[in-house]
Amino acid sequence: MTTRSSTARATTPSELLDRTVHDLKNPLAVVRASLEWISQEISDRNDVLEAVRDASTATERLLVIVEDLELLVKLERGGPIGRERVELGGLLGRVSSSAGARLGDRGLTLACTAPFALETTGDAHLLTRSIEALIEGCVRGAPSGACLELEARAVAASVVDGVAVDAHVLIEVGLAGAVIDSAPPSAVNLDALANGGLGVYLAMKVAEAHGGSLLVRPTATVPRLRLTLPC
Repeated sequence: MTTRSSTARATTPSELLDRTVHDLKNPLAVVRASLEWISQEISDRNDVLEAVRDASTATERLLVIVEDLELLVKLERGGPIGRERVELGGLLGRVSSSAGARLGDRGLTLACTAPFALETTGDAHLLTRSIEALIEGCVRGAPSGACLELEARAVAASVVDGVAVDAHVLIEVGLAGAVIDSAPPSAVNLDALANGGLGVYLAMKVAEAHGGSLLVRPTATVPRLRLTLPC
């Protein structure tokens, strides 16, 4: 008798994460739909309606986390990303507008400075989410009443310490008026990832996928996060 042996292939962390995302999305979609229905049915019960709205807000936040995990699966697998010309000025303006409305509820403001003609090549959706995540990362440590800055500018090609540096785009997020440490920007470390959460890690992976980087500029308060992208 001949026996056939087989070796089971081990599940990769990426595959496990992909399955986890799928398992989370379905029940969360049911919860969101149910909350929307309940809110319509109890429109005359302000106390209960407030609780439902809180639950809806928490559910939306969970869905964002799940979507971030889904994007990370794609990036970790080296999946293709968009390579179209992206008008960063308009993109940053839209991000600033939508984020500003949310920050107002927390007593924070957001100022955006970006030339409208600023452009890069890449995936508009991934870039949008990464910048949103950087803002969210800074919000975590911002005191009430603070103003956050979202700044972008083009940097011409140059030579730094004998090394040629290509033209690139800098996008920074941080507290307005913060005193920046004289030390040069450093790579994102574990502390920055822990403070910023999953979103900052996603922003770092998005930057790398675009041939850029995510750096930290230390300040006396909340660190400024610098996203570097090729022009």
